[in-house]
Amino acid sequence: MEEGLKALQVRSIELEGQVADWGIKLKAWNQHLPRILLIEGEYALAMQKAELEWIRSLIDDIETGKIPWTLEGFSWVQNDEATSTDESYSKLDDSSMS
Repeated sequence: MEEGLKALQVRSIELEGQVADWGIKLKAWNQHLPRILLIEGEYALAMQKAELEWIRSLIDDIETGKIPWTLEGFSWVQNDEATSTDESYSKLDDSSMS
């Protein structure tokens, strides 16, 4: 759990930097270029902001327990199913090597 949460937190920090960087660039370019040339940058910034918002929400849901971060208690997670699935993948890997 900790590794996954930490990866999300790192991604959040990376996105914060990217959002700030794009915001500064677009503000500067907007002074010298027509908006039609900035549309792709505006779109990239909007997508990064949306991803950042979603990741922050996901982190919050994990930290507050709204999303359980274990597979315990799910009926479809059973040792015998995991074993048979692993064996199936192993057979697929063996047959694809031939």
